[in-house]
Amino acid sequence: MLPEQSVRLHVDARRPRMEATLENKILRAKELARSRDADGAAQLADELIAAHPGEMRVWLLRGYLHEHRRSDSCNRAKLT
Repeated sequence: MLPEQSVRLHVDARRPRMEATLENKILRAKELARSRDADGAAQLADELIAAHPGEMRVWLLRGYLHEHRRSDSCNRAKLT
């Protein structure tokens, strides 16, 4: 095996773990939003965007959180 093949295999082996960690953080942000911790969810989303600016899922998360916050505000306004 050539050295560059060994490096490539090592990088490829790490990628699924990074994907799982990113996915777990996205799920955590959604859980925070559902438990009415919008600030915590937004902070986590901002950290993910800073760390993974090319990852579409983190930008979709920000949109989800924005819509969730707007929807939550509308629902509370209807109750008062």
